[in-house]
Amino acid sequence: MENSVSEKNSAPPAGENIFRRVNRFGLALVIWIIAVEGGVELWYHVREAHLQPGPSWTVNFPRENLSYQDVPITTDDRTLLRFDEGQKGRWRDADGTDWQAFYFAWNPGRVAGYLAKRHTPDICITATGLKQIGETELTLMTVGKVVLPMRHYVFETSSGPLQVYQCHWEAGLPADAYTAEESARFNLIRGVWAGRGNHGQKVFEVILSGYENADQAKAALEQRLNELIKVEN
Repeated sequence: MENSVSEKNSAPPAGENIFRRVNRFGLALVIWIIAVEGGVELWYHVREAHLQPGPSWTVNFPRENLSYQDVPITTDDRTLLRFDEGQKGRWRDADGTDWQAFYFAWNPGRVAGYLAKRHTPDICITATGLKQIGETELTLMTVGKVVLPMRHYVFETSSGPLQVYQCHWEAGLPADAYTAEESARFNLIRGVWAGRGNHGQKVFEVILSGYENADQAKAALEQRLNELIKVEN
């Protein structure tokens, strides 16, 4: 009986046991976070060693056009996309067609890929009430040494079809890596495996109205792309 009483008196209080367990858990959590962070840094360092950023580029909106107007960037745009550089503009071409263009750029950082992928016409334009017609098609357009993966969307409006071309460009990504069929989730996984996503990304979108069909809109865009895109040495 005396031994039992002695053992009970020497046992640590229940609160002290919980405190010790919490301390051990906290220490294990800190070690795990450090290990994960170190592993991520090592992974990207190894995987990115072979990537070549390639030529840089930016937009050159036709401000010499008398009909050109800068479009204000809304607070919602900045809050949702958190881009580092953004421009919007609209103008009327000599043939009476209307053009709008958006340009957003994200500086190097792993969050860039996720935010850039959130700005797509099938989400943003559909949210305004317009209905997409047909499937999205991918066309590779080249300006100098820069390959731009332009995805084509068509939306139905009361005044005729709206032709939309959007480019989601990733620094260091080869042209043959762009495919129209990939899901956003697979794109993300493939990007992590390839060790890319933190070299910076850009979204360039052109909205054309007044063209009778998609072929005319595509030809007009290809003709003007050298003027709209400025490749930097």
